[in-house]
Amino acid sequence: MLTTLLQPDHSIRPASHERRETGLPKILFFYPDLGAMGGIERYIHQVGLMLKDRHAFQPVVVCSEGTPFFHRLKADGLRVHGVRSNPLLSRPALRGLDKSLWGQVRRIVATEQPALVHVHIGQNENLRFRHWGFPTVYTFHGYGPLYSLEATKNPIKRLYKRLSQPRFRRMIDDLDAFMIVSHTERDRLLTEGYLHSADTATVIHNGLCPGQWALPENRNIPGDLNLPPKARLVSFINRLDHNKNPLLFVEMAEELTLRGNIEDHVYFLIAGDGPLTQAVRNRIAASSARNRIRYAGYRADARELIAASEAVVHVSSMEGFGLGILEAMALETPCVAFANGAIPEILDIPEARPLLVTPGDLGALVRRVEALLKSPAADRKKLTEALRLRATEFDLNITVDKLEGVYRRVLHLD
Repeated sequence: MLTTLLQPDHSIRPASHERRETGLPKILFFYPDLGAMGGIERYIHQVGLMLKDRHAFQPVVVCSEGTPFFHRLKADGLRVHGVRSNPLLSRPALRGLDKSLWGQVRRIVATEQPALVHVHIGQNENLRFRHWGFPTVYTFHGYGPLYSLEATKNPIKRLYKRLSQPRFRRMIDDLDAFMIVSHTERDRLLTEGYLHSADTATVIHNGLCPGQWALPENRNIPGDLNLPPKARLVSFINRLDHNKNPLLFVEMAEELTLRGNIEDHVYFLIAGDGPLTQAVRNRIAASSARNRIRYAGYRADARELIAASEAVVHVSSMEGFGLGILEAMALETPCVAFANGAIPEILDIPEARPLLVTPGDLGALVRRVEALLKSPAADRKKLTEALRLRATEFDLNITVDKLEGVYRRVLHLD
């Protein structure tokens, strides 16, 4: 069925001699998002704004209609189109069958006539753009069935994974460029047979835009959280889904409170939304530490929350990059994290090694957070300054320089 769906069809892309290009070449970012402002959404948002400011390419975004991501893009003046997906076909393996979604997308690209499409989700279904006659590049952020089937013992899923490897390689062969956000992800895809060679993919790290380097004038906890004046905050600021493990953060808060070795004015904050929102709220309500845990929902002031925290905690099962960790480093807020995916790549300095925890080790997580809360001010200052210096190596200007280089090469603009 996929072969039929992806038959070449150049009817929506006028022949080059018939086109009447005006203004800057359009780069259409395609990402039917997951309904929250996570790392991928922030990546597209920041890259789009920088491309717009540079006046070399015109960014256009196609994402899910009505989500926080959609509204943020519109509020910041980026050109954006919202699309509606069938929730029954939202799984990666089924998204290509959503005829309504692809009908909407087809009409958008026919109207916009982008010079190039930059996709950020899915696999073979994104070759539609290529078969519609548009140059297509793909940034792999590290999500989807390539993860969910990793190390599984289910024989059916293992078979699906083996079949997905050659399909993924064929997809890469049909793209005009393939990019990955970390060396760790590239090496994993190589090891697991999803890439032909290291030369198949270009690693382009994520980064922070210039406005994110400024340290806040104060680190006060927002008043609407209703915390005591001397409160100290340990925060989980992330999408609430199974991969991010917000329920494990609640367990950590319970263990720290139960141990009795932390001050009474240490509180725990969960900020974000997602599929596990109700489960998180229920778990907090039933928790022995419920008086010390605050659920804040989705917050537009995530940066201020990170700056106001003594520490942020990342307990993801997998991370293609880990933008939230980089943001915390730039704000001189330590991040205790499971050593998954590219997180050790980002925290690759001697001072940060105590912040990395063996994935799944709740006891070690509790001990690391407790030690951080009790660390002397001088030690904390040395750590946070080292983290901020490391963060400066991930500059969004470098990211966009490299992306523009890919666009120019694909479009033969050099």
